[in-house]
Amino acid sequence: MDMLLKDFEVEPKNTSEEALRKWRRAVTIVKNPRRRFRMVADLAKRAAAERKIRSIQHLICEVPYGCKWLIITNFFFSLNQEKIRIALYVKRAALQFLDAGAAAENASGQSEYKISDEVKEAGFGIDPDELASIVREHGMKGLKKNGGVDGIAEKVSVSFEEGVRTSDVSTRQKIYGCNRYTEKPPRSFLMFVWEALQDLTLIILMVCALVSIGVGIATEGWPKGMYDGLGIILSVFLVVMVTAASDYNQSLQFRDLDREKKKISIQVIFQNTACETSKDENGKNKILGTPTEKALFEFGLLLGGDFDAQRKDFQIKKVEPFNSVRKKMSVLVALPSGELRAFCKGASEIVLKMCDKILDDSGKSVPLSEEQILSISDVINGFACEALRTLCLAYKDLDGPASECSIPEFGYTLVTVVGIKDPVRPGVKDAVQTCLAAGITVRMVTGDNINTAKAIAKECGILTEGGVAIEGPEFRAMNPRQMGEIIPKIQVMARSLPLDKHTLCWCIVLYGNVLFMHSVQAKTGPFTFSCHVQVAKESADVIIMDDNFSTIVNVAKWGRAVYINIQKFVQFQLTVNVVALVLNFSSACITGAVFGDARPFHPLNIIMTA
Repeated sequence: MDMLLKDFEVEPKNTSEEALRKWRRAVTIVKNPRRRFRMVADLAKRAAAERKIRSIQHLICEVPYGCKWLIITNFFFSLNQEKIRIALYVKRAALQFLDAGAAAENASGQSEYKISDEVKEAGFGIDPDELASIVREHGMKGLKKNGGVDGIAEKVSVSFEEGVRTSDVSTRQKIYGCNRYTEKPPRSFLMFVWEALQDLTLIILMVCALVSIGVGIATEGWPKGMYDGLGIILSVFLVVMVTAASDYNQSLQFRDLDREKKKISIQVIFQNTACETSKDENGKNKILGTPTEKALFEFGLLLGGDFDAQRKDFQIKKVEPFNSVRKKMSVLVALPSGELRAFCKGASEIVLKMCDKILDDSGKSVPLSEEQILSISDVINGFACEALRTLCLAYKDLDGPASECSIPEFGYTLVTVVGIKDPVRPGVKDAVQTCLAAGITVRMVTGDNINTAKAIAKECGILTEGGVAIEGPEFRAMNPRQMGEIIPKIQVMARSLPLDKHTLCWCIVLYGNVLFMHSVQAKTGPFTFSCHVQVAKESADVIIMDDNFSTIVNVAKWGRAVYINIQKFVQFQLTVNVVALVLNFSSACITGAVFGDARPFHPLNIIMTA
């Protein structure tokens, strides 16, 4: 054993070259030593450097003392001259880059854009190229030269109060262009033909066709000898044309689908608010925003609130938007009296914990007792059991300037508890029952209260007997073994985070299941990319255009039909090929001749089995 280990005794520092060479020879039997020991010292370079140093030392000892400093200087200069050369090149390139940037800036500042007659006739005072250069190059000089934002708005005839008139849109698009990226031109039919010809099987068949024509003419003469070759060429031509036509037709369909995807209804919400009012065609107020914000907004209007007056009197200072982790949103506003007040709304149980006061019948803020907390919790649970989404609204008055005040987390005064009904869409319950009958397990993952989620799931038929309803924090606290036991039984997950959804999807896929995710949110989190079918517009295998859960039934129906047809086709191919193989083999063994003439079918068989 000592004999085997003697070569492995290597000092961690200042190891001799001989010891390192012995160690290298001892580990030569290791698999892939170059990769495993790529970070160790290069003995050849080390030996060359030591020889060079010894030669210089010997030279220094032989020369007079006055010349030693020159030799030492030349030595160190020779070692660092490569680094110095690289540094000089980098510095030179940096100076050239700075000079070029300054020259370009001066040129852009000195260049004058001439306004064309067409632009002047349309009533605009800035050239399209100049406007594009300001936006593209973030040119502050060009912006200041044209009078800043106000000057640009005046030159393009835009009003900050009224915006752009609809009648001027076509003229603006004609002069300044459409505000969209240049689309890639569609591929022609000949491009698909060329792509189909790149298939290796077809190339081999075409070569075989040429060989067959040459051999056939040489052996059987003209024109009989070229029949087989022409048959192969005709088969290749048919396959190429059918493939190209099919792909071209699909590209046209995808192009139409892309146009449908770009037809997006946009609701513009101003000044960081989640809801806004506008006038419809009949002059009536129309509320824009999320369903929750619209319900709260309409409730405030029914109570006699004046939104426009409130917006003018209260100035927004800070906004803390809603997110799926905090499950609340807050805003800091300045009252007409100059004081600051923070408003908060969000998940009822979370906002309730932040409150230590409550408004009484007279509108005064009084301390919140334990009995009142229990009573409010019972009200919240009662709303949740009726499939109502519960929210708490609270406020807190603050002292000090807005720049120094932050939105508080505690000490709020509870104003009210509201329950919002989210009605189930027609046909969802029937679609869920159809999915369950087809062997598809439907699970609901939501951020709502557990009681609200269970009530909605029972109404839709998702939560059945034996199913489990669980909350996100409880699911996160489980170990992998516990998750593996409970995931097949989970039908409802409430108060979940995006990470909980990702974990659930990842585990479902890990257990060999096919996952289909459907979400009504634009940002569905990281779990979107864990699905086999991702309903996200740019990374989706299936796009549901009507945003309806009932469409999933049709998707599953069509998918299973395609799968069954593939099975039938494979079964047909196996049956025909096996029977033909057995007959030909038996006929060749018994009679010495092949049953029938299979040459006309060889090209098609090769293509179909490729």
